[in-house]
Parts: sequence; structure tokens; C-alpha cells
Amino acid sequence: MSLTIYKSSAGSGKTFTLVREYVKLLIKEPNNYRHILAITFTNKATDEMKERIVRALAQLAANSPKAESLAQVLLADPDLKPITERFLQQQAAKALALILHNYAEFSVSTIDSFFQQILRNFAKELKIPVRYEVELDTKAVIDTLVMKLLLDVGHRKEITQWLEEFVFASLDDDKGWKIERQITELSERIFQEDVWENIKVQIDETPAEQPKEKTTPANPKLLTNIGQIIAETNTPNSNLGNEPHLTQNPNTEQNSTEQNDLDNEPHLTQDQKLAQLAAQKELLMTAHYEKLRSLVKKLHATRHAFEEKMIAFGKEGLALIAGYGLTVKDFKVGTAGFFEKISRKNLEAPSATLLKIYAGDTTQWCAKTSLVKNKIDQLIDNGLQDLLIETIAFYDEQLPNYYSAQEVVKNIYIYGLLHEIKDKLIDYRTENSKLLISDTNFILNSIIKGTANTDTFTESDAPFIFEKVGLTYHHIMLDEFQDTSNYQWKNLLPLVQNTLSEQHRALVVGDVKQSIYRWRGGNMNLLLTGLKRDLKPFWDDDTEQELAYNYRSKYEIVRFNNSLFKAATQVLNELPALSGATAINQAYQTVEQQIKKGEGGFVQVQFLPNDAKSDMRWQEIAEQQTLELIDELQASGIKLNQIAILTRRNQDGSQMAKLLGEKGIKVISSESLLLNQSPKIRLLMSLLKFIADQR
Repeated sequence: MSLTIYKSSAGSGKTFTLVREYVKLLIKEPNNYRHILAITFTNKATDEMKERIVRALAQLAANSPKAESLAQVLLADPDLKPITERFLQQQAAKALALILHNYAEFSVSTIDSFFQQILRNFAKELKIPVRYEVELDTKAVIDTLVMKLLLDVGHRKEITQWLEEFVFASLDDDKGWKIERQITELSERIFQEDVWENIKVQIDETPAEQPKEKTTPANPKLLTNIGQIIAETNTPNSNLGNEPHLTQNPNTEQNSTEQNDLDNEPHLTQDQKLAQLAAQKELLMTAHYEKLRSLVKKLHATRHAFEEKMIAFGKEGLALIAGYGLTVKDFKVGTAGFFEKISRKNLEAPSATLLKIYAGDTTQWCAKTSLVKNKIDQLIDNGLQDLLIETIAFYDEQLPNYYSAQEVVKNIYIYGLLHEIKDKLIDYRTENSKLLISDTNFILNSIIKGTANTDTFTESDAPFIFEKVGLTYHHIMLDEFQDTSNYQWKNLLPLVQNTLSEQHRALVVGDVKQSIYRWRGGNMNLLLTGLKRDLKPFWDDDTEQELAYNYRSKYEIVRFNNSLFKAATQVLNELPALSGATAINQAYQTVEQQIKKGEGGFVQVQFLPNDAKSDMRWQEIAEQQTLELIDELQASGIKLNQIAILTRRNQDGSQMAKLLGEKGIKVISSESLLLNQSPKIRLLMSLLKFIADQR
């Protein structure tokens, strides 16, 4: 069986399984360590896996009782039969010696390290510095770029004018005049895979020439594809459609043409050529911002037209009601009051009662015992019902356009600056010989797809890219696959396909329930459905294997988890049209674990009151009960170093650490280890600030 997918819940022996499969390949052929690539997600996991492989080999070689369970599994493995204990011992000793003498070829690494290794081998072809550094702190880089952008104010006319408009728009939106944070937050998102893919798709799918819009600016049809409109304002000048990850600034086709035109002017000096290029770029930027301003006007016109139409509906409804000598209070709550709300530009959704009336149940306008029921019935027949139907139909049809325009307007000014941020990022990389950690996946993906800014590669070269690393990998093991991103998987896929096509071993381990890195691009759907889709020719009935036993926790804990997640899935199924419900249901189909460790364990769940009138906040109750529980545990013989406290937020953890410290209980946490948590350090800092202020 060449391809195996192990779906492993917490405590199910995932690392043991990886070590077993790795060691099995070494028992077959000790030199296999040169041809096995094991990829994990963190440095800690890498170190643990290396240590456990070496330890397992050492124990097998020494015939240690500690390796008895592993030895039994290997001796019974049908892929290794028939082997003897002596042969197992000898092969383990050979493999251990080879690894220790050639440790650099022991390929267990994080996915980022592996991709960096490949990328450095293409530095020349990609025209990036051979000795480039990897920058891990993306946020610090973004902060630097935003400050450089703001320093352009007063020196570059278009940027200055655009930022001024941004400040006034921010003030109108009650966000204040400090726009740095807004720019920084949105700029950070361009390094996320899903955002980058959307930007590229919008640009790639935008026709070269768009027909002119014949409708008026207020026509909501202008927003039927806002992504396309935005993309149109972004090409060809902004260059977001090209790969933005190389340190040298790749020119767009238009800029390249301009450069060639200037090269054909031999009478110009280099300084004159640069000046003309700068002037041409400024003209392009002027056109870019004019397009964006035109879009802003259209969006504002769309919003204004919707609001004015709704206000008109509201005033017309109120006029009809007043014409019959009635007021809004004569109707049921949540009915005629809708017209009053929209007349004041309050665009809340119609109430459930009003939707029943819209569907035809006109008895909901007022109570049956209303003293003015006859008047209301006449009003309903003479225009009120028709007006309501027209109003809600318009509301339902145009509200998506209205909200789309509203959301785009919120970010359009920052969007207009993204190409400036990108250009400054390219300059930053070039000047500092640095690449961001997030660049690696993008660059490698462009090489594999044959779309890199180089003539060296085509898509057909993908299988050979990994050979340039200097090693030939026959077998691949991927750990924590639920946290793998789309780009990472696309980059690994040619290597995995090549491995399987040569009848070698590919092993994937993961648990979609533990997908905790979705915020940085991890896609649990790759484990749910993507693997089978991309590796279908190599798939059979035995490809997916469940690690069903929990070796870590005792009976009560496993039983509680089985019950909780089974009930949670049932509750999820009862929720109407919840986004992602299908994937979650699929993820928890096999949540139930078998118990291996035996009786024992304890679980207690307690819900605390959140009553504003109570003398104590729920947080204070939780803190008090936690302290009491710790005392109970200590009294029963549990040591403090056997107790862990988890909190939802860092500040909650800091508060709990403070309380425990006041009780004389020493706490080890990431927060408690900070210097500013020490009273002595804070006293010294306050003293230094006082001395500085006195000067």
C-alpha cells in the first residue's frame, strides 16, 4: 500500500505511528534514511520526531525492554515478514550508525525549512540575493512600510491628495484622523493566501477592454461585480497581477515598453532617462487614482440612491397613514413603524410580523379588537399593502448592492494604497536582502506552475525542481496535515505524485478537529476531501486508516469527549444553513475513541451566572472557585506542578497568575516570564521615568 492517510485524534499514538513507519523503512534498508522526507509543522515537533526515531533505533539495537512494543509490531508487520529479532537488531544498529555519521542527510524538518532549502537553490534563476535573510516578523515590516508611505506626504502630489481624502473620509465615518492603523491592518491581509488568490483571480479575469457603462452612476447594476470593477482600477498600473515576492522589482509590460522606448533614445543621459521614467510613472499613478475616485463617486451615488428611495417610501407610507387620520401607534408593533424608521434612514430589516404581511397575511396589521380596524382595512385596500410590497421588494433586491457599496467605500482608500505598499515592500527586500517568511510559498508555487518572473522554468519542469536540492526523496511523510495551506500542498503535490508513481511510500497524518492554524492559511478541507481529489489514481479502500484508541487519557475523560462532541454535532445539524456545517459534520463523523488506559479520570463542567445585578462578576466567581479547587486538589495529594490552568485570553491568564502569586503559589507562564511582570523591574522603570521627567 503506497499511500496511507492516518486520521488521528488527540492521544491516539500519532507520533508512535510516524516513528514506526519511519523505522520500518530503515529495517528494510538502513540507507533509506537518505531517501525519506519527513515534514512536520513546528520546530518542536521536528526535534521530538528526530529524538524519538534515534531513541527507537538505539533501543531496538540494544534489544531494550523499552522497545518491546515497537519490536513486536515490526516483527508482526506483513511488509517485513519474515524477519528475526536478530535481524531487526542488526538493521536498527546499521541505520542508527548511518544516521549519526551523516546527520545532515537525516531529513526531518518543518515545511517552511524544507521550502527554504529548495528556494535557496533557485536564488540565481530568480535573481534574488544568494545570502538573503528570512524575515519572520511580517507585522514589523508592514509598520515600517506604512511609515515610509506617510513620509511621502508633501513630496508626492497624488499620494498626498489621496491620503488627505482618506483622512476626511475617516473623519466622516467617525474613525478619527489617524489612519496608520487602518492601513496597517488591511496591508497585513495581502500576505494571506486566500486574499492573494482573490486579487489574482479578479485581475486575471478582467477583460482587457471593458465596455463603457451606459447607465447612470446611481444604477445598482454597477455593483453586480464589484470585484471586477476594483480589478479594473488596478490594471495595468499597479502590478498586483505579477508575482510580488521577488526582491527585484519586476516591471509590468507597459513599464517594460516605456523602458525600451527610452533605451532607443541614445541622446538622453541616464539621469534624464530616470527622470522621464519617474514622470511617466507619476502620470500612470494619476490615472490610477482618477479611476478610483470615479469608483468612489459611483459607490456613493449607489448608496445615496438607495437611501433616498427608502426615505421616499417611508414618507409616502406615513402620508397614507396620516391621510386616514391614523398614527403609527394604531398599528401592531413592528408593522407601520417600519415606514417611520426608514423615513429617518434607519434601514433595519423588516420584522417577522411585517414579512408575514408581505407574504399576504394582512390581518397582522392590527389587532382584531382595534377600535380603528375598519379604517386600517380601508387603508390596506387603498394603497398601504401595495406600498409595503413594493418597498420590501426593492429593499430585498437592492440591499446587497447597498451593503456592498458601503463595505467597499470603507476600504477603498486603503486599497488605493496597496500597490504603493507593495512597491515599497519590493524596495525593502532589495535594500535589505530579505524575504518574508510568507514569500516562500508564493515564489515556489510560481516556479512549479511555470509562472515565475524568469524564462528558466515551465510547468513541465515541476517534477525536477525538487531534485536540485541535491537529494532524491523516495518516501514522504507529512505530519499535522490539517494545518497545511493550499499553496503548501500545491508545492508538495508534484513530489508526492512522483513518489507514488514510482511505487514508493507516502504517508499523511492529521486530524481536522485540531486545525488551529486556519488564521494563517491552514485548510482542513485538504484532509477532508482535497487529498482524495488530488491523489485519486493512487487511492484504494485501505488508503484511509483510523487511529481509534486513546492511549493518553483515562476512562472518564475519553467518555466525556465522546459524549460532548457527539451531542455538539447533533446540535449543529439542527442549526439552519450554518456556513461550513457540512465540513464540520464530516470532520466529526469518527470522533468517538476507544479507551485504552483504563478506569479513572474526572471531568466537571460548571456554568456561572452572568447577572449584571449580581454583587460579583462571573470572572470573580470563576477566580474564587479556581482557588478553592486548587486547595481541594492539594488536600487530596495532587502536586502544584501537576495542575494546569487554561484561560480564554492572555489578560485572564495574567489576572489568574497575579491572584495565585498573592496566595504564595508560584506560576510559570509566558506572561509571568516577562520582565514587566516583575514588581522590582516596574519600580526601577518608574524611577527612571521620574528622573527623566525631572530633567
